[in-house]
Amino acid sequence: MISGGVVYRDDELIIHRMEVDIPIKALRRINCYIVESRGEKLLVDTGMGIESVKGYVEREYGGVNLVFATHFHVDHVGGAPEFLESGIDVYMSRGDINDILMLRRDPDRYINYIKGIHIENGVPPDLVEIMFSKHPGWWRLVESPYLDRIKGLDDGSILRVGGVDVQVVVTPGHTPNHACLLIRDRGLMFVGDHILSDITPNIPLIRWDINPLKDFVDSLDKVLRLGPKIAYPAHRAIINDVAGRIHELKIHHRNRLNEVIDILRSGPQTAYEVASKMTWDVKFREWAEFPPSQKYFAVAEALSHLKYLLEDGAVDRELRDGVYYYYLRE
Repeated sequence: MISGGVVYRDDELIIHRMEVDIPIKALRRINCYIVESRGEKLLVDTGMGIESVKGYVEREYGGVNLVFATHFHVDHVGGAPEFLESGIDVYMSRGDINDILMLRRDPDRYINYIKGIHIENGVPPDLVEIMFSKHPGWWRLVESPYLDRIKGLDDGSILRVGGVDVQVVVTPGHTPNHACLLIRDRGLMFVGDHILSDITPNIPLIRWDINPLKDFVDSLDKVLRLGPKIAYPAHRAIINDVAGRIHELKIHHRNRLNEVIDILRSGPQTAYEVASKMTWDVKFREWAEFPPSQKYFAVAEALSHLKYLLEDGAVDRELRDGVYYYYLRE
C-alpha cells in the first residue's frame, strides 16, 4: 500500500511524502519524497520494488523527471529498475553506486569478504551461512536489472529541479557513502537513514578498512554545521529539531561505547560475545531468541563500536586460532 500527502509548500516548492509499505517488521514503511518546482519533479528513494512507486507517481503526480537514492540498501534503491528501464535518470553517491557495481561484478567475493569478517570475529560459521541466506538485500541488488545505469554524484553536486537547487551531501556511516540532499536556502534536508526520529540507524561494519561509527559521528557534525531546520527521514516521523536529534544520537553512541568498555572489563571477548551482552531495544528477552538476521545487525554494529575503540586506543585485539579477541588496553 502507498499513501501520499503534501508536507511542505511555498510559492516555488512543494514536497510530497509517500509512505510505502515494506516487508521489514522493524520499519514497516519507507518514506519516499517528491520535490516539485515549476513542473519538474525529483523523487527521493524508490522503495523495494515490490510495489510500484513509479506507477503510483505517474497516477498521482504525472511522473517524475529524475530520481535520487540516498544509499544502496534495497528498500531505497530496489524500485530503481523500473525508472531506469523507462529512461529516467537515477542518481546516488558515486561511492555507493561503486559498491553496487562491485557486488554485481563478483557477488560471491563481495559477500564472502563480509562473511569472513564475521567468522574471524567469533560468529559460528554455520550461523554466518544462515545469516546471509536470510538476508535478501544483497541478492536483490545482484539480480535486479538496469542498476548498472545509475549515475554517481559527488559531495556538493547540485541537482536543479525547476527553480530549486538540491545539493548532494555525502554522509557516511549507515553505508560507506550514504548521501543526503539539502535545499540550503530553505533549511530542508532529505536524510535517508542517516538521522531517524525515534530509532537509531544501524551503523554496521562491512569493511575493515573504514571506521563507520567515526564516519557517522563526523557526518552528524557535518549536518549540524549545515544547519537544516527540518529533516525528512526515510523512516518514521519528520524531524523538526534536527540539532536536538543529532545530540541524542551522539549521546546514544557514547553510551554504547561505554557499555562495550564495561563488557570488556571482565576480560578478552570476541565481537560475537560482546554483541550478545550489549543492550538492544528489541522484543526478544535474551540473545538465544534473536533470529539470525537480528544477530547479523547486532554483530555488525558491535564491530563498528569495537573498531572505533581500537582506533581511539582504548581497546586492542589478538588473534587466537583464527578468531579475534578484544581487550582493554592498560
